[in-house]
Amino acid sequence: MAALLNILGIVLVAFGVLVVLTTAITVQRLLKMRWKTIASQPIPKADVPDATRQTLSRPAAELASLGFTFLSSGLVDKALIGEPDSVTFFDLYRHHDGHTHAMVSPAPMPDRHQPCVVQFATCLNNGDNWTTVNRFKHQSPAEAPGWRIFDDYCPTWQQALQRHLRRVSNAAAPVCTDSAEVWRRLHLCFAQLVPHMVQQGMLRRAELDGQFRLEIVKAIQIAVAA
Repeated sequence: MAALLNILGIVLVAFGVLVVLTTAITVQRLLKMRWKTIASQPIPKADVPDATRQTLSRPAAELASLGFTFLSSGLVDKALIGEPDSVTFFDLYRHHDGHTHAMVSPAPMPDRHQPCVVQFATCLNNGDNWTTVNRFKHQSPAEAPGWRIFDDYCPTWQQALQRHLRRVSNAAAPVCTDSAEVWRRLHLCFAQLVPHMVQQGMLRRAELDGQFRLEIVKAIQIAVAA
């Protein structure tokens, strides 16, 4: 019995050492990453590359059946320097009542079952902004500045939409139905993301001008949560 307990203890210690080493390696990789400020802009639908267009069009018919109309395509820079694709393309839809807009973008970790993600945005006239994502809030390193993010971790994005609409129906302030204003607030959110992360102590300036890196505490938090 004593021998078995000794073996078990050795295994547990070895596992603990492995976890620490793995975390340390991940932290080092995260600290080597460099970030930059980003911007977004609307673009013609035809300017989206064909392969990405196929991915973004996957939920189009379902969105149409739920009352959404295609509004515009867009692109936003990626905040991490050195990624293979420097921008992310997306489509924006408007619900017929104007209360909710849907954004479709490639999934952060795409697979054949979920090649894209659908999130829903509502802006209020008091300046508040709500967005509902589904099953990927934990992958975001920071909150979106000026936006409250909800994630109910529903089985489908259609169910997430129903949760979003329920929240909107109970909003204390009137809903902004001006799509141009919604666009403006989305662009502002993207532009403020990295400065917001610096202000919150998540990023600090790196050696080269215009570049930032993670603070070590934030890198450890991300590594442990991975």
